[in-house]
Amino acid sequence: MSGLPSPRRIVTAQEGSVGVVWKDAPVIPQAVPGFDGALAAPMWVCDSVPTNDNNEKVDGAEREVRGPGLGIAHENGTNHRFTDIGPGLYIPMDNFSGPQYPYPWRAGLVT
Repeated sequence: MSGLPSPRRIVTAQEGSVGVVWKDAPVIPQAVPGFDGALAAPMWVCDSVPTNDNNEKVDGAEREVRGPGLGIAHENGTNHRFTDIGPGLYIPMDNFSGPQYPYPWRAGLVT
């Protein structure tokens, strides 16, 4: 693990004509089986693009991933995940079916 704090996940919603913060909590990553030292957590997943359940009060990070594979990503859906790969850890390339957009984050103190 990198030693950095986990990212904070903020989910907004619409209640009537008012936008509200529906959930505000740190992401709790779990160990990735087969990759010692790697941690990961879903931020938001859905089973189709475009999504068919955007108006339901369901936390996208808590949806069950079904289908082929290791249960990490929906085959034809949206899979937004947080991954913590600690210093010196090697992870081979993966083979997801769709485009991937890695966003490396750097933590720092803003004053």
